[in-house]
Amino acid sequence: PIAKFVVGKPGLIGGAVLLFLLVTGANVFNLQYEFNSVKNFPKDLPSRVAFEIVEDQFNKGDLAQSTVLVTGQNLSQ
Repeated sequence: PIAKFVVGKPGLIGGAVLLFLLVTGANVFNLQYEFNSVKNFPKDLPSRVAFEIVEDQFNKGDLAQSTVLVTGQNLSQ
């Protein structure tokens, strides 16, 4: 029954889908990019409070250290 309705009224369905996409896509103007995702949590959330305490006590990069290994050919022979 649903497929028959969709096939029978493609303009109506297409318009409804387009309207839905436009309404949901308009939210892109409200986005605020933040690289620290913890800052998006409520200020009184215990895990955010704890993270901010740890952030104050340690240098950046001390908590999640990583090693980068770069290899390649030596072209200066």
